[in-house]
Amino acid sequence: AKAITAFTVFRQTGTTTINESAHTITLTMPYNTVVTGLEPTIVTTGASVAPSSGVAHDFTTPQTYTVTAEDASTQDYTVTVTVGNAEALFTAKWNALGGAPGDATGAVTTITGGMYKNYVNGRLYWNQSANEVYWVHGAILDKYLVSGGPQAFGLPTSDESPVPNGIASARMNTFTGGNIYWSAATTAHIVYGAILNKYPSLTAT
Repeated sequence: AKAITAFTVFRQTGTTTINESAHTITLTMPYNTVVTGLEPTIVTTGASVAPSSGVAHDFTTPQTYTVTAEDASTQDYTVTVTVGNAEALFTAKWNALGGAPGDATGAVTTITGGMYKNYVNGRLYWNQSANEVYWVHGAILDKYLVSGGPQAFGLPTSDESPVPNGIASARMNTFTGGNIYWSAATTAHIVYGAILNKYPSLTAT
């Protein structure tokens, strides 16, 4: 036996396709992934595989992996890694949110440090530094944009979430340059700098 039965890379998009008759393997990585040092995890039925599982490899072009059987016979597999486009990045996040952002109302727009796409229920931002997509919506998005948006407070670093140690209905998003907090009683407010450094140590909003 000399087959590759599994070939995966951390953070890949979707599942790997192994075509046993053609001895080809294909997989897709998220948008903006650098593929020059990917470390695949490989499962085979053979005695060994070269390059070995867990060894970094450059997948800029298709690469050959050779499985050696116990009887020393070999089988080559051609591995092709593609990188998803920007739309796929936002679609993956939209799906992860169960479609909560609603229908798209615009195309992907590139900004300094990332991209965004508008939806009926808010905006999805891709933060290039974090290589993650975050959802900002409602009063927090309104406050963010009217206060200068990414130019003033950087890109989001979280989805909207409950406020730790806060009142039950309070919500927040974190950004590179500060946090925006919302509650029904106070509406949305930006907290940053030395005040933000102190704020998490408090026990209530």
